[in-house]
Amino acid sequence: MSARGRVLSSEANCAGALAELETASSSSLHDWQPVIAAHGHIAGVCGQPSRAREDLRRFDDIARSRFVTSYGYALIYAGLGDKEQALSWLRRAVEERSHWLVWIRVDPRFDSLRGDTRFQQLVVSVFAANGADRTP
Repeated sequence: MSARGRVLSSEANCAGALAELETASSSSLHDWQPVIAAHGHIAGVCGQPSRAREDLRRFDDIARSRFVTSYGYALIYAGLGDKEQALSWLRRAVEERSHWLVWIRVDPRFDSLRGDTRFQQLVVSVFAANGADRTP
């Protein structure tokens, strides 16, 4: 995701952030998983669930021919406000040892899950496995 897209997203500028990501999607980054996940997350947060679900379908299509990280699915479901699906996909990301999990403690897109004990346990499990600090 571009720096501008991140800023617009953090400012809750839905239209601007989605436009920035759609520009990236029309480039060589079209099938880049971070762009798809970011777009789906923002679309969900911005009250455009059909666009977020489109990105979930894109992931399903891509998954037919290559690996798609569960972390990306979790981001989209978090944006849609579907806590159960987001946590389920995060558990899968832990099982697949997704390298994206290094961001789980600080990724603001998961802020809606931070108060959930299951999310906190996932964070502990990710960092405990590496012998790192166990504080969520």
